[in-house]
Amino acid sequence: MSRERNVSILASRAAPYMTKTKPSLLIPFNGEFPILKNYEISDYNEAVQGTEIIDELPKEFQTALMRGNQIGLMVGWFRDYLENESIGEEEFMKLSNSEKSSILIKWMEKERIPMSKLNIG
Repeated sequence: MSRERNVSILASRAAPYMTKTKPSLLIPFNGEFPILKNYEISDYNEAVQGTEIIDELPKEFQTALMRGNQIGLMVGWFRDYLENESIGEEEFMKLSNSEKSSILIKWMEKERIPMSKLNIG
């Protein structure tokens, strides 16, 4: 995973996934979602906006941010893979579950991404 430590970069990548109960339709992540509960959002946003380096965030927000970042990275990489394979996202979503699974596994094997990376948190 990324060694990026800049909060603004990490938070930008993680933002679309932080409050979703199903963070991605493309990749079947496992874990407790949403990453942030409704009552945590305001404090998280305030902490992120006032912090430059991830190590300066409260531990629970560091963990949440890294979980969202992991999802963001993997979704981006998988979108790139689909594009390189000339498979549109809409086309991918219309495939059977077994076809989607085969494509996902092929990508993970090609990139040497262990199945455990689908477990977030």
